[in-house]
Amino acid sequence: MPENKPIPSLVRLSLKRLPSIVKSGVSVACEQLVDKWYKVKQTNHTKVRQRRREPVEQVLLTSGRVREGEEQAFSGDLADTVLEYEHREQFDQYETSHVELDTDLTAWTKAAVLQLQTWLEEAAVPGLVNHIMEAVLKGLEEAMVEKNTMLHKQDTPAGMAKINTQMCIIISFLDCITSPVLSVLNVTLLLQTVRNYLYTRLDKFTGLRQLNLGEGSHGYVPELYRNYFLSGVSCMNSLVKFSLHCDSFDQLLQQLASSCSSTLQSLDIEGSILVTDISVSYISEMKRLVELNMFSCGLTSEGQARVLINLPHLVDLRRGDFLCDAVEWIAWWPEAKDKRLKVREFYSSESYHFHTQDQMELVSEYCPNISKMRFMFSKEHFIEFTPLQKFKNLRELNICGGDFYGDNLVDLLEVAGHQLTSLDLYYIDQLDLKAVALMSVYCRNLSKLTFSNCGFKSIYLDTTDNVDSYERQLQARDQPVIELMQPMPSLQRLSVSSSCCLQYVSLLVTSACNLEELELGVSIDVNDQFICEMLCHVPSLKRLNIRGSERDDLTIQTSEMLLDSCPSIREITDLRAWLGVYPREVDQLQNNIRKYNWDLYLGEDMEKDTEEALRRAGLKEKFDRLREQFGDMVMIP
Repeated sequence: MPENKPIPSLVRLSLKRLPSIVKSGVSVACEQLVDKWYKVKQTNHTKVRQRRREPVEQVLLTSGRVREGEEQAFSGDLADTVLEYEHREQFDQYETSHVELDTDLTAWTKAAVLQLQTWLEEAAVPGLVNHIMEAVLKGLEEAMVEKNTMLHKQDTPAGMAKINTQMCIIISFLDCITSPVLSVLNVTLLLQTVRNYLYTRLDKFTGLRQLNLGEGSHGYVPELYRNYFLSGVSCMNSLVKFSLHCDSFDQLLQQLASSCSSTLQSLDIEGSILVTDISVSYISEMKRLVELNMFSCGLTSEGQARVLINLPHLVDLRRGDFLCDAVEWIAWWPEAKDKRLKVREFYSSESYHFHTQDQMELVSEYCPNISKMRFMFSKEHFIEFTPLQKFKNLRELNICGGDFYGDNLVDLLEVAGHQLTSLDLYYIDQLDLKAVALMSVYCRNLSKLTFSNCGFKSIYLDTTDNVDSYERQLQARDQPVIELMQPMPSLQRLSVSSSCCLQYVSLLVTSACNLEELELGVSIDVNDQFICEMLCHVPSLKRLNIRGSERDDLTIQTSEMLLDSCPSIREITDLRAWLGVYPREVDQLQNNIRKYNWDLYLGEDMEKDTEEALRRAGLKEKFDRLREQFGDMVMIP
């Protein structure tokens, strides 16, 4: 049986509970503020009408909105004069820019926000400030999602106006986390409205050390938050990590270099076409950079080369598909002949994909510390694999394309296989039992091995009449090769997503006595019997993922055998996608996990995840109404 879940600490339990507390507390506060405001306005409105005894006229837009005082409470006779909203489903979700709070409600909201902010800053343990603020942010998001759900259920303009006002107040509560004591801010996964609001408050986060601004406007309107980004960065003097995809620009990098060039160690400006060669000097001032991502920016190859030679501590060049072009420039400059880069990762070009042998020789000369390589092979450009053995520090090799024997991949592994700890093979052909056995001989230090869409030779003896005797002899000749197979004690992660016989999987699994993670693709025809025979060889198995099996003899019995034979098992994922497993069986297993407090994960329920995504996008109620009208013909995207 799997181990029990460890008892979480009081701090972890509190942080887990905090978002729901914030959500309920802020929701109640917003409702009380709006109700109080409506009562005051209604009282004043009644007094004015009694004094003037004049009917109130309001100008209506074609959409049914009120031009002035739109967010006022409408009740009684006044509600009947307001037209229904047209095209309510087309409203931008969470959009509250048309809402303007009056002086009284604004003052009450600011007081409530200040009270919460003060309490958070004074009561939070210094080492937990970032976690607490993250939990508060999550709670505010949940409150917004809940209010948006309620908005879709409203049928009157008065009700919609009331909920809109409450959402506007909830957004105002985001000011409670705009504090100089916060050191980490990541807006990547937040709602767009929340991100946009935080963009306008960046100058309040003066104590940040890590800032991830996501993708801004995704490159569509890069000037939208330009001034906010500039003013915010100018107040941050301790940044260690900065990330803004798509919307970075030259002036922003200039401000970064001016404010925190002495502290910045990680810079991520991927996809920012407004970053040009003007920024070369600014990035070059950031001498402490260890990690850099300038993939798909507006820099030329020459500019990229000058950035690389001016950063002496750069190690991690993320998505550096331009490395070959930059190294060619460095090799051409006489003053840079003796320069050597500390970059550790080679990433094949995403524009022309394949590299020549001359290019790779230059990279091996100017980047001798390359330890991780993603390489795409083409005979027209590279002829064979053996030149890659010049990379003496290679540890992780990811190869796409080529033949195991015909392109001398086997020779490369014979020379450099002993230094590899990770080998990922994609679309590699000519794989047979001998190839697998040679990998176990040459690559004895592998901890990770992956086969994806590779071409495995059939190892079943075909006795049909359409196979000649010579081919039968070739097939039979492979059988003794199994004896060459060597133990692979270091192998901990094995992934096979290629169409192949079970004997290949069995051969690899039985040789990896310390295997912890096993992932099998949909084309691997495993069943309960195979799993049962395999379990005695993998007592340390922690994770099993069999993707979308279409066999009816792979049943819930597999999970039961895993629970009995593998005490370290922690994950059995994609169980719901197995044809031989029924939903009630998965539910029963989930109940046992909760009942016995097992530390076991069955993967995400994709249907529930889709429902949650629709709810956050404000579309769930729309799809629910369509389903009520049209039934199961409505498909969730």
